[in-house]
Amino acid sequence: MATIERSYDDKLGLVTLTDAQITHDWLHRSEKVTKFGGGRKENANGGGKGSGLTKWRGWPGEERDWLGEGAAGRKENDSDGEKGTLITKPNVKGMLGGTVDLECTFQPTETWYVMQWRKRLLDDGEIILVNLPPKQESMTGGLFPSDVVLSPTWADNNLKSRGRTYVGHNATSINFNIKLYDFECTDVGTYICVVTGSSIVSKTTEVGIVAVPGKPSINSELMIVEENFNFTLECVVSLGIPPAEVTWYVKYPNDQDYTLITSMADPEEQSSETCVPVINQQIMTSITEETSGSIFQCRVEGPLIENENHQYNDEIIVETPEPIVTEAPYEVPCTGKNCNVNKTAALEFNGAESKPSVMMTMIACLIMFVSTFALR
Repeated sequence: MATIERSYDDKLGLVTLTDAQITHDWLHRSEKVTKFGGGRKENANGGGKGSGLTKWRGWPGEERDWLGEGAAGRKENDSDGEKGTLITKPNVKGMLGGTVDLECTFQPTETWYVMQWRKRLLDDGEIILVNLPPKQESMTGGLFPSDVVLSPTWADNNLKSRGRTYVGHNATSINFNIKLYDFECTDVGTYICVVTGSSIVSKTTEVGIVAVPGKPSINSELMIVEENFNFTLECVVSLGIPPAEVTWYVKYPNDQDYTLITSMADPEEQSSETCVPVINQQIMTSITEETSGSIFQCRVEGPLIENENHQYNDEIIVETPEPIVTEAPYEVPCTGKNCNVNKTAALEFNGAESKPSVMMTMIACLIMFVSTFALR
């Protein structure tokens, strides 16, 4: 077997192996490996470039077939390798805005060159997130004395600002874990723990996301509608992940409990700043004079809602207009001698005057006019 000399440039973050003048620099921290055309393309800041490659140049004396059988796709080593055992959690979920933990345990049996966490891209390529180079001079059978400190280096600046690493080792294994903070929708995907030595061992972890539903919002607390007139009520809510259930209920006057409204329109999708769906759930209904004052409730129910009933709700009261009441004319009771006087007062109060009163007023005005003219 050929002797492999290994060195690690911490400043550049690359591994250089020398065997018969063969240099491998594809582990550079900025490497982005992209597969297309059924093959693999190596791009390592000036490394080899190709199209539709079917073979990957591995470590010295090794040639790896990434296609498997024909064009069936790349076969990765997701099982225990000859050089050690790799253990990860197959599935983890993170809360939106919270944290998520990626754990990888390696039980080596001989020398290895680098451990990595990678993320698979939408085009089925992979990007390196963080590297863990060993301290070669202190390695024995792939392990180290307990006082040896292993220091990972981040290759992805975006996750570096939100990520923390943990490295621990003992007499049998090495733990290489990542904790991601401020978990985002774009963090969802397939993560791969990879150990590279004379062979490659890898295990995947599928990272999902969960999100708590938001509180429903009805745009008013009171609505006035005409009797037997159809009207629409709207309820906007962030559904969460997995999506919560949105329903409408109504409580009529004199009822003690709410009644489920079974007839609802299809929800209208609203714009969302995240991957969490937002909808507008509407209902169309009407009320009568007897059901005026009914309370309509939009209710969101889901297991992630942390209260006793696992639900949020918002309410609106719907009423018919108050009836317009016309007041009767004011009348002064008529009794005895004052009957005519009282009637006149009543007419004047209601904005009217009796015909005799008008005549008397006209006569008085005429007398005043004649008297004034005579004096002149």
